[in-house]
Amino acid sequence: MNPGMILTTALLIVLAYALGGIPTSHLFARRRGLDLRDTGSGNLGATNASRSLGMRTGIAIGLVDIAKGIIPVVISSLISTIPQSMVPVIGIAAVLGHVFTPYLRPHKGGKGVATGAGVVAVLFPQLIPFALLLFFGIAFITRYVSLASITTFASLLPLYFLLNLYVDNPYQSVDILSLLALLSIILYTHRANLKRLMAGTETKFKASDSKEDP
Repeated sequence: MNPGMILTTALLIVLAYALGGIPTSHLFARRRGLDLRDTGSGNLGATNASRSLGMRTGIAIGLVDIAKGIIPVVISSLISTIPQSMVPVIGIAAVLGHVFTPYLRPHKGGKGVATGAGVVAVLFPQLIPFALLLFFGIAFITRYVSLASITTFASLLPLYFLLNLYVDNPYQSVDILSLLALLSIILYTHRANLKRLMAGTETKFKASDSKEDP
């Protein structure tokens, strides 16, 4: 890459991190006089927001968080002055921003599921129907959102291999590395959930647990 490409790419990575780091649920909650870090699971994600702020608000937060993954990937993919192999890196920067928000101390944000889903939606749109079916199927049957999230991201790489084999498309190393990176982030942010799932103490999500939206 020439200096101009390097500078543009670095700037997009920083901007993606800054956009992904906007603590959506925290901002929504503060308007209600709440701090989600001291409420429920303490996580700044859509699931905890749904329990604490209401289902409709939680869905709105989830959609905004998804958009934080979509926007930087779409914009960077349209810029011809950067290598397209760097577009996934920019998307992952947005997910890391969501997880390690620069706007709060400690720098603890959400778990990266919604923003990661936004990145996947742009980079791997062919995987989305299967991922949605798997996520909502597991969440509905088990009521464990964490299990649904982990399983869905773990399934993306096998689905990628199967679908590309079916349509006889060559595998791309950048695609494989991107999916592995996203899975690694999800496993890291859900490490406590994994322990609780194995111990049988993980909290199940029920719509009846959500507070009513005002």
